Amino acid sequence: MYKVIIIDDEPIVLESIKKSIQWDKLGYTVVGTFRNPIRAIEYLIDNVCDLVITDIKMPQMTGIELIKKIKQLDIKTEFMIVSGYADFHYAKEAIHLGVYDYILKPIDVNQINEILMNLKINLDNKTTQQEIITLEKMKSDVIDVKQIFPVLNEGYLVVVIKFKEKSMNLFKNISDLVVFNISHAKNMVIYLFELNNLNDVEDYIIENQKYIVSVGIDKCLDNEKSFGKTLHQALVACYCGIFTHDKKIWYYEKPSNNEILALFYEFKDMVVSNRPDVSMIDKLKKVFLQSKNPIEACVIFSVLMSQLETNKPYEKEKNFENILLQADSMLEQYQQIDDFVNYIKEYLEIQTNKKKDYAQNELLEDIRTYIENNYHQPLKLKDVADKFYINMNYLCQIFKDYYSCGFIDYLTNVRLTKAKELLANKNLTIAKISEMVGYNDHYYFIRVFSKHYNITPGKYRLKYYINE
Repeated sequence: MYKVIIIDDEPIVLESIKKSIQWDKLGYTVVGTFRNPIRAIEYLIDNVCDLVITDIKMPQMTGIELIKKIKQLDIKTEFMIVSGYADFHYAKEAIHLGVYDYILKPIDVNQINEILMNLKINLDNKTTQQEIITLEKMKSDVIDVKQIFPVLNEGYLVVVIKFKEKSMNLFKNISDLVVFNISHAKNMVIYLFELNNLNDVEDYIIENQKYIVSVGIDKCLDNEKSFGKTLHQALVACYCGIFTHDKKIWYYEKPSNNEILALFYEFKDMVVSNRPDVSMIDKLKKVFLQSKNPIEACVIFSVLMSQLETNKPYEKEKNFENILLQADSMLEQYQQIDDFVNYIKEYLEIQTNKKKDYAQNELLEDIRTYIENNYHQPLKLKDVADKFYINMNYLCQIFKDYYSCGFIDYLTNVRLTKAKELLANKNLTIAKISEMVGYNDHYYFIRVFSKHYNITPGKYRLKYYINE
């Protein structure tokens, strides 16, 4: 069993995390819970622990400060942050510190279970030879894998495999070929092989392709490039298969910028002249699919589109790492190439109809009515976009254009406005009102309400209704 400690200054949250997870079934045991992070550090100095789950904002020190302190003491453990704050600064620091995952409250048990299962695979595969190497460190250029694994001096392969559900143990039969492997994302594993094993790896993938979504491969000969760059390129190659569903095995290749540039200038002329041509969309999709690297081709086109807004010239010598980082976000934003092509189509429609009054748009009115009637349900941006057969980016765009806020902010305003009305009913508890306006966790509802109105729901009721 892997040992876990949980740190949060709120006793209810501590108890909730401890009791809502079936730790033993996942291969873990909770050996301690702490409201004071200083007490947790004292415990870790004298005891072995495999995973620290911590809140961000605590009176004695922040979760980030806690992690830094533990690392300064050279205590080897994994970290998971569970926080009510979706703050980019905290998330960025967490990534920098090698935190395994950053989860927002209210807690989604299924999400935590999935993360814990993937983490267990990671922990299971660590050996004394394999020093603790987080994915972020692996991506950086400071790691010399040949120094850690001398067997790779003749070169190596980085193979990234996206498995279908419940197929991640597929490579057990050739475990003797694997030098190192680490769980990366949902059903995705990164493998390190000796260069001379390429044919064996290819054969095994072909034999078991029914269990695999996509495979990305990149190789490093001698010292031609860093391990971080090789890993990045293998990830991008794997993304190509996920993005296109075209073939199983992808070897990293750079896209042809000239072809994409020529196509973009044609697209730009069409936008500027305000003469949309539907055939252009099919032409774009064809070029993307035929590219040696479809996802980076789409990233470059996306960059060009954003520069079209600002009238900036295209930077031919774009930084390599920046393109790769955008390849990560491209896949997060668009599940497949059709989604990106649809986004371009909708972008074109928006650009050629920019003066259109969204207030008179029947679609926007239908969406607004739907939210007003269903705010008490667990509404998500994707669900609403799917219901009205539109792209998520397009939905966000029309909300920002007309309401001057995003979809989430608009939904929150509707819910909190209704909550204020319900607070007039003294027979309804705060927890009940929270549920009635779409919040399953009433502590989270109280936080959102307080942040929005600078007063708690209870005090609001007391101020405006009880004392009337």
